[in-house]
Amino acid sequence: MGDSRTHCETFQTDDGKPITVKKKKYDTLESASYEAKKLNARPKQKITLVPYQCTVCNKFHLGRNGTELKASYKKRLIGELKAEEFEKKHAMPKFKIIGKIDLNKFNYKSRFANDKKKVK
Repeated sequence: MGDSRTHCETFQTDDGKPITVKKKKYDTLESASYEAKKLNARPKQKITLVPYQCTVCNKFHLGRNGTELKASYKKRLIGELKAEEFEKKHAMPKFKIIGKIDLNKFNYKSRFANDKKKVK
């Protein structure tokens, strides 16, 4: 697996010289999987990126598994991402109940009684 000092780092080339860069850390498998989907859907991505749990930091990273991305898989990913973005955009807000209101303290009856008179 490599030296623990470089386990959470990856090599990149900058002007032909290899340099080490820290890998991005994800707290959950779900967040790493979502990011992998987004990156795999990129037009120039050729090799499949997959999430894995690091044995050194216990966070999740993305790595290449060596398989070539197929066009059909990439097309499916794009469809899934569009559906997820639509769901996020149109999702109902989650409400949290923080207390109760005693409606008897409000004088709603007289207000509704006036509305009924207008309807007749």
